[in-house]
Amino acid sequence: MALEQRSTRELLLRGILGGIVAGIVFLLAEMVMAVALGGDILDPLRVIGSILLSTVAFVPDYPLAAIAVVAVIVHLVLSAVYGLIFTYVLAYADQLDASPGVLLLYGTIFGLLLWVVNLLIIAPFAFPQFGMINAFWQGFVAHTVFYGTALGGYVAATRPGAAAALLR
Repeated sequence: MALEQRSTRELLLRGILGGIVAGIVFLLAEMVMAVALGGDILDPLRVIGSILLSTVAFVPDYPLAAIAVVAVIVHLVLSAVYGLIFTYVLAYADQLDASPGVLLLYGTIFGLLLWVVNLLIIAPFAFPQFGMINAFWQGFVAHTVFYGTALGGYVAATRPGAAAALLR
């Protein structure tokens, strides 16, 4: 397989923007799920912020604004990196112009893989505090549906000619 003939700029933009859009969808879903599960709306920010801040992110007196800024930056950077990986894998496999349904499926599978690698393999050793989130809703569902499927949807929506196809 060879990398699809795409400009580096196009791949970077689609990957970074797709990752950020999916990351925002993911974070909003995490916050809604936290409340639905009886927690605080800002609990996901504390958990994400703890990647850099460690346990201080859970100290009630620690400035919430600082936690939120760190969490949003960490989350969006990771989301952008994952979006780039997804886009480059699709380009390498010559699948960037696959049908919308296939791109949604690829995105969902990619989100599932992120869940497995990040929460089942890395987190138990490097970030045990991630064990406090709901493994099904805030783990599996959030990663596969709200990040992965959203990322696949973004890539599908930004295919050349996608806007024209919607208008038909």
